[in-house]
Amino acid sequence: MEIRSDIALKGDAWAKAIDELVSKTRGDRMWAASIENGDSKFFDTQWALFKVCLAIGILYDHRIEELPKTAEVEEEGSRSIPRNMVATHAADMNYFFNAAILTTNMTSLNETDRLYLAFSEEITEEEMEGEDINVIRHGVSEEALKFDKVGFLIGFANYGVTKICEQIDHNINVTMENISEFLIMSYQGETPELRKMREVEDILEDEF
Repeated sequence: MEIRSDIALKGDAWAKAIDELVSKTRGDRMWAASIENGDSKFFDTQWALFKVCLAIGILYDHRIEELPKTAEVEEEGSRSIPRNMVATHAADMNYFFNAAILTTNMTSLNETDRLYLAFSEEITEEEMEGEDINVIRHGVSEEALKFDKVGFLIGFANYGVTKICEQIDHNINVTMENISEFLIMSYQGETPELRKMREVEDILEDEF
């Protein structure tokens, strides 16, 4: 996945999550030291927070294009993840994108478009000969050819951060317990939202 710019984390939810949950220090050793000094946070970097939020959004199959933001947050400027940091984790981004584009109900793209978006980048220019690129793109829609992969993923992360913010308490220890419990229940598919999604899927399978 080509990363051309920083990932801007815009909105009140990102501001709250970053301020409350992301350590002001960077690196594993510095993070451990910050915990000893009382700066106990759930995530060591904004990337770590973004990755968890992205996984949540994909699991729950929900996206939010744009989060609400107050004038105060707007004046402070948006939080962001530097593109060099994202590029370093390009393999993770590709994994998340493939998982999302192949399974989500949040887009009307057909199977041909989804397969193209998920796997076309794995074919290098050296492996293509003559008109191979036209063969690969045969039947692929213009929408898929111009698809904004990073923007697509940000939508899932936007939803995920709202779920993380629901776990935040004024007591950091309670917050950590809430987040841990939420992540475990989500992984097990036992949150009310995921149980409802499973019920709907079962009904659809019975009907068809």
